[in-house]
Amino acid sequence: MESSEVAHALPEAPRDEQVLEALTKTFRLRIEDDPERRVTYYDTFDWRLHRDGGSLRQEVASGLAPAGVQSPTLCWQRRGGAQHLRLAGNEPPAFAWDFPEGPFRDALEPVVQMRRLLAVVELRLGGRTLCVLDRREKTVVRLRLEKGTVVVPESPARAVPFPTLLRVLPVRGYDKALHKVVRFVESELGGAGTSQSELERALAAIGRRAGDYVSKVVIELDPAMPAAEAAKLIHRSLLATMRRNEPGTIQDLDSEFLHDFRVAVRRTRSALSQIKGVYPEADLARFKSELRWLGGLTGPTRDLDVYLLKMDDYKAELPAAVREDLAPLSEYLVGEQRRAQRRMARSLGSDRYHRLIDAWDRFLREPTDLDAAANAGRPIVEVASRRIWKIYRRVIKEGLAIDDDTPAERVHELRIDCKKLRYLMEFFRSLYDAGRLGHLIKALKQLQDNLGDFNDFEVQQGSIREFADDMQCRGATPAATLMAMGRLVEHLEAGQARERRRVTERFAAFAAEPNQRLARQLFGSAPGP
Repeated sequence: MESSEVAHALPEAPRDEQVLEALTKTFRLRIEDDPERRVTYYDTFDWRLHRDGGSLRQEVASGLAPAGVQSPTLCWQRRGGAQHLRLAGNEPPAFAWDFPEGPFRDALEPVVQMRRLLAVVELRLGGRTLCVLDRREKTVVRLRLEKGTVVVPESPARAVPFPTLLRVLPVRGYDKALHKVVRFVESELGGAGTSQSELERALAAIGRRAGDYVSKVVIELDPAMPAAEAAKLIHRSLLATMRRNEPGTIQDLDSEFLHDFRVAVRRTRSALSQIKGVYPEADLARFKSELRWLGGLTGPTRDLDVYLLKMDDYKAELPAAVREDLAPLSEYLVGEQRRAQRRMARSLGSDRYHRLIDAWDRFLREPTDLDAAANAGRPIVEVASRRIWKIYRRVIKEGLAIDDDTPAERVHELRIDCKKLRYLMEFFRSLYDAGRLGHLIKALKQLQDNLGDFNDFEVQQGSIREFADDMQCRGATPAATLMAMGRLVEHLEAGQARERRRVTERFAAFAAEPNQRLARQLFGSAPGP
């Protein structure tokens, strides 16, 4: 059975000579200088490759490259080495769909989707390979001594030492020699075995970790915590998400920066409105107004992003012979998105925006006056449960009143209240049993998906018609394009009708008696004010 590589972090970055002196006292060695190499790791902002169990890196070696590795080379590898692909190229494309057709693109595109690949950390490494020899001068174990620096791609001048690593590489058939070397490295050199990957160790050197960004609200709350303090914790988390996505939103790196920014703003506004009686009224009114302005200025760009992301789906709805007739629509949307993006970027760089963010941050960090509002000092579990239970009952009442003849506006009201309920459940997830609350959230999400699709189909119909009118006003639009857009509207109408028929079924599943009983147990016993 073949042994695998064993990596050891050496303490206090010893000099090469110290390591060599210690090893040569016990082992016969042949020393080979390794070529210097530069390794840059890539992932999306939200770590999609890492979360999927893979890593993407570019290797550039100076001098003679290791066997089988060209310089430079892109390497994609699943955790555990289950799949390993190499592709020659200077830099990775910005998006997975820009890779040439083949296994590399096939592996990355389903994971990366619409997100841009970004350099997350760079390593500049040098080292030596130490071949441990037997009496016949045959290599029985290889040791690779690596050291170097870690660089933050956005700040190339900032470099920190990379922890010295001694890799013990097995040679087939020499397990006994391998175990002897490993014991020596651990006992005599103080090497500590590490299961961390190269990427994880590089990130640790600059104070980061893989997966250190998630768009979800993940906060541990003490049930007895005063409600105003809990609300501020939630709002500080959402503000941090806004700030992390702000640069990518302004630069338009990919559409998901703006999406996550907008969701954080929307959740912030929802928490202000739905966590009742915790902030002073004057502050509440001021920030509600300004955050409404912020939500409005980011809306047009996001809407156009969505239409561009849906363009392939729109084409797929049409016969193959007329799909390219939508090309003028694509060009129109690209131009509109660029103009909307520039307007939004100017607003996000304005004094008004920076005053809002600075004032909101100061408010969230200043001492909380627990007497300033009715619920400010009450335990958060009571305030949260009472509000969730109220919105839950409202959703049930609205849903039970919907039938096949109910106007679309009433269906949209249900959708909005479901969104409020979902946000509240997610804000306060840590206050309740994870499994039971998760069951309710899953049922709610299935209903939300149905209601959201119903709404999207309706909105898209109106937008496609508006786009057609505007394109005609601006100049000659091919008749074939207008006809294709008309056919697309028909498909959207059919989609909306299909989702409308599902509303009653999805609501019935959400409102089933076991779910209502569970909600009552979780939220319905909170004391009144």
